[in-house]
Amino acid sequence: MDELLIKDVTIAVNALNAKKPIYDRLWDYYDGNHELMYSSGKLKEAFNGLNANFSLNWCEVVVNAVHERMELVQFVATGDKQKTRALNDWWEESEMDLDADDVELCALVTGEAFVIVWPEEDGVLGAYYNDSRLCHVFYEDDRPKQMRFAAKWWQAGSDLVRLTLYYPDKLFYFAAKTKKGGVLDGKSFKPLPDVVKGADVYEVANPLQRVPVFRFQRERRAVKSELGPSTLNTQDAINKLLADMMVAAEFGALKQRYTISQVDTSTLRGGPGTVISLAAGDGQGQDTSVGEFQETPLQNFLSPITSLSTALSKTTRTPQYYFFLGARADPSGESLYAMDGPLIKKTNLYIKRFTRQWKLLIRFVAEQMGIDIANGLEVQYADPRTIQPFTQSQTRVQNTNAGIPLETQLKREGWSQMELDQMRADKAAEKEAAQESLAVAMLNSQRRFDGE
Repeated sequence: MDELLIKDVTIAVNALNAKKPIYDRLWDYYDGNHELMYSSGKLKEAFNGLNANFSLNWCEVVVNAVHERMELVQFVATGDKQKTRALNDWWEESEMDLDADDVELCALVTGEAFVIVWPEEDGVLGAYYNDSRLCHVFYEDDRPKQMRFAAKWWQAGSDLVRLTLYYPDKLFYFAAKTKKGGVLDGKSFKPLPDVVKGADVYEVANPLQRVPVFRFQRERRAVKSELGPSTLNTQDAINKLLADMMVAAEFGALKQRYTISQVDTSTLRGGPGTVISLAAGDGQGQDTSVGEFQETPLQNFLSPITSLSTALSKTTRTPQYYFFLGARADPSGESLYAMDGPLIKKTNLYIKRFTRQWKLLIRFVAEQMGIDIANGLEVQYADPRTIQPFTQSQTRVQNTNAGIPLETQLKREGWSQMELDQMRADKAAEKEAAQESLAVAMLNSQRRFDGE
């Protein structure tokens, strides 16, 4: 191997090693696998015997509030239905219509996600979502938008890790032997035939003549998760309060009673109609007495949990009705539009950024399939806003009266080309049926007239 390739292997492995624990932690927070955090070592020691793990997973809510509003509908080759259908057929046959959700979810959780396009054995072009912990890309220093090469590693067996480097003209295959949980560095990887007996592939030509890796980023400035440090810290505080509340519910939520007496009280039992007799004091020591300890009000924990949830709503631009709001009523009607405003603005920004990458990917696929889309390509997402049917119908009427064609409005709302075609066919059939009905009515009327 030449020195540049050895250097690329090293920086690729270092980059993949560096981001894995960070992304693992972000996925854990999204999945609700939260480690209980303490503000001091003494608290951790006091809670050491806590056998259960309690969490109120708002991280999933913060991410899903955006993700659920991002629905990629179809791709449209401007002015050509046949090309549009061909592209969307490939999209479904490659199962990218399903993988697209995973791509965008991964980009929201970790800040980036990857799709690799590569010809199948039968020559059909395939596309695959790749977890951001498995891939990394590197750019030219003087052209930060120009990808120099990409790397992907994966566990290929119980003791084998594979690594592939993608360049515009070639691909290089490496492997490393490792035990479970072992740490790998650049020196661990050797050309595939040197590690795997019988393997004869180390370097192959890239038939696509470009790095076939497409990177989707939540932000362009830096790799940033939807779950920022502030969000994670707030989640930790909520979990700690919840754990405290559960401990209080078990040990202090019920009133505890006590007696002070010189007689044995172990046989005393209370109940309806029961009279409990206690011996009087002897006049020298503590008098016989009974009392109770106050219970711990659980509202002491619920109030700060609600306050933190409200703060989380503001810092993440997630409407408050997604969170625990106690006795407050959920909004309805036009108030939803006002509350959804920041979330919709954020969602539209992400859609704009992801649209750029989807266009690059589909243009590349179209080129490989011999489909000319020089006239333009449109990526259609469903409207992320909360739609009220009555309000939507009123808006359509007003827009139509203002001169905006209904079909244009439906396109903006995210109707697919297939749905629009079906609507035209239905309208044509309805018109034809109406004409036939009118002709029959006129014929019957003429017959009655002639009969008279």
